[in-house]
Amino acid sequence: MTGGLRRGPAALAPLVCLALLPSCGSDPIFPEDYRSTFSPVSCCVYSIDHNLQYVKIWVNPESAAAYLASDNPLPEGTTIVKEEYDGDDDTCTGTIVGFKAARKEAGFAPDSCDWFFQDLKPNRHVLREGDIGSCASCHGDAMYAATDCTALAVRNSCP
Repeated sequence: MTGGLRRGPAALAPLVCLALLPSCGSDPIFPEDYRSTFSPVSCCVYSIDHNLQYVKIWVNPESAAAYLASDNPLPEGTTIVKEEYDGDDDTCTGTIVGFKAARKEAGFAPDSCDWFFQDLKPNRHVLREGDIGSCASCHGDAMYAATDCTALAVRNSCP
């Protein structure tokens, strides 16, 4: 550093981070050990809305009963994790190819029932977060209004 200013590649790192990864540095809204603390609320289901992938849905323990009972609205703080699997993995036992997550935050985004969304890589690195247009446009649709902007219909849809 010269005169308190960064010079060279290190000076560009924060700008590259902001330009290429708008959410870099953000933490996932669900814990790393979610599989041992969250409740599974669906079987492996095919999702047209999630890049033609199979998903398995988990909900935080404080909200799992409300989710399974189709409460509307779900409690503030409800956290939903969708594990995404390859379109050929109809058992959801292979490698996770990504995550989508949502947390209920009062007053955050009324048009999508106040859900704060995250799109994450398989290593849980946050790619995008907040009022993500592609998430909010579906979950804010009228067909999800009766289910607090969630796909509650897939809960317990095990054969």
